[in-house]
Amino acid sequence: VNIWDSVLNTSVIEEIAGCRIDPQGNYLSWEAGWDLQNITEYQVPLGHFCQQTTENTYFAFPKLPKAHAFFICESLGSHLPLPNNLEQVRLLFNISVQLWPGYPSLCRHNFWGSVTDSETEGTWVTHYDNSIAPFIAWKDGEPNGNIYENCVYIEPLGVADTECIIYSSCAVCKFQDLQIFSFLGTCELEKRNIYFIAYQEDLGDLYFKGYGEYHIRKVDKDWLWINVVTNKTLARLNPNAPFGMPMGRRVWHLETTVCDQTEGSRTFVLTPCNTNSYTCDDATCIPHENRCDLKYDCLDRSDEADCELVSQPADYRKDLPPRLGTGKNDSSLQVTLHINIESATVYTTEMTMQLSYEIDMVWLDNRLDYRNLKMNDSLNKVVYKTMMSLWAPTVGFVNTDDFQNTTLDEESSLYLQRLQPPVTRDNSAPGEVDLFPGRKNSVFLSRKYNTNFTCDFNLVLYPFDVQYCDMRLRMISASKNYLTFDEVASSAAYYGSSLLLEYQVGAGQLKFRL
Repeated sequence: VNIWDSVLNTSVIEEIAGCRIDPQGNYLSWEAGWDLQNITEYQVPLGHFCQQTTENTYFAFPKLPKAHAFFICESLGSHLPLPNNLEQVRLLFNISVQLWPGYPSLCRHNFWGSVTDSETEGTWVTHYDNSIAPFIAWKDGEPNGNIYENCVYIEPLGVADTECIIYSSCAVCKFQDLQIFSFLGTCELEKRNIYFIAYQEDLGDLYFKGYGEYHIRKVDKDWLWINVVTNKTLARLNPNAPFGMPMGRRVWHLETTVCDQTEGSRTFVLTPCNTNSYTCDDATCIPHENRCDLKYDCLDRSDEADCELVSQPADYRKDLPPRLGTGKNDSSLQVTLHINIESATVYTTEMTMQLSYEIDMVWLDNRLDYRNLKMNDSLNKVVYKTMMSLWAPTVGFVNTDDFQNTTLDEESSLYLQRLQPPVTRDNSAPGEVDLFPGRKNSVFLSRKYNTNFTCDFNLVLYPFDVQYCDMRLRMISASKNYLTFDEVASSAAYYGSSLLLEYQVGAGQLKFRL
């Protein structure tokens, strides 16, 4: 223990953490002022504390049915074993004898293995990713259960197939390092209150020790989130949690106020996944970019649930346009307009032009935050209900008989465009949410129209003439003090046939008028 009376700078902390220096505290020093009683003192080289151990850690859970055994190791960030040779089989049983000598009848005879041929008889695949097992250390005469035995036991003489449903056995999980977990959704921001390490002190035992004053452990029959300093229970796991275990996305009951969360049911996630991963409800991990990508990646299919993209403040009003500044720095919102004309028909005698076209509008809404945006905009489509709750610009078609305008309806498509990386991850959300601010990531609205525009033709020289017909548009959802077209980024293009019945279509022009 060393205590200083001022804050250490970052470079000193890095040197201490790397075991390169050992400065003594100027307020309280490890080497002076201690009265040592009934202790044994050892002199250990400084570098010893930075040596990485190469020893594996093992947890074991006896008498588990197959489904629970398949879950337990995966939810702890590991896998059930699958020996490739008899030497690995013997090692597993030797470890069991050494680590749990007081339980001669448990975890000594057989263990669950990580493969199954339930889908295709004779094709053994790992249960967690359906990959074909390259080699299995089968016991002589095994597998011999045909269609009736689709799971495997690891026995002292090798691997044998067995029935999946009836039997229970021991599950052994192997770890190369102490497994670090994150407890998310509690609104805690300090890392010491978020991170936990999994421990097992006895066969079948499991608890999670935090870096600070928090523990997650089973007391009698209940899993509790506890403050061990104040001896206060913060939350209690719902007794109906799958397999009665806290790993994964679970419903807890808060028994006291934590941060700004009051008492009641809350969803938290206890996960072994790293920050680049998404935690499935069963605590298994997938790449975070696979979350809400319109295909199932989690075995429990939880990655395609709760995929709402837009986070609106409580005071959001869809009748008011966004303002991108405050006070004197307030500026009008620029809307980018793209007009893509697909076909045109000119009715000379009626002096009209019928266009089939698509209007795309792009803008920023700094009142919104977006969740887990993808690089592929097509995966960022906003659902209809949310789209109808958002503000969108309205553009009027001036030279139409009934003064039509753009509409927001079931034929509209609203997408979010990821222009910047996420600014933060919301640790108060149990869904591992990456946040993208609306002031830096744009909204893209698209809809197709078929409209008759009136024209003012001069037919004196018809048909040996050149005629012009405008598609006149005007922003009508607010005055130009609040909304303007982005003249630089806007565009118009014609993609239809250039040869019409009476005319040849020339190049179009996009003009803006004050």
